[in-house]
Amino acid sequence: MATSSWFCRQCHSLLPTPDTDSIECRLCGTRSSWADTDPALLTRRTLSAPRQEPAWLVAMRKDKAGKPEALATVDEVCPKCAHGEARFYTMQLRSVDEGQTVFYECARCKHQWNQDN
Repeated sequence: MATSSWFCRQCHSLLPTPDTDSIECRLCGTRSSWADTDPALLTRRTLSAPRQEPAWLVAMRKDKAGKPEALATVDEVCPKCAHGEARFYTMQLRSVDEGQTVFYECARCKHQWNQDN
């Protein structure tokens, strides 16, 4: 059994996974057979060691309601009780070329509203 690899024997570019037994290099056109591929090459995996999450990510973890654990405070008038302080967070809900949506929560009455920026 001839042994090939996931790389073209001719130009050494990465070969596509074929739908049939025939493999053709997209770069140089060299043809080979999938049946000639060493089965051990198909079972290899590369794993990385687990690592600790960065502190900034742990701090940004969200609670079950989807809001960040610690909300920033801003001077914003509540439309329900007219209190002048609210907590807020932002999320990108629309396309990337549009602004984020700001979610507010009144510090006094807990009324919630949002604003698209």
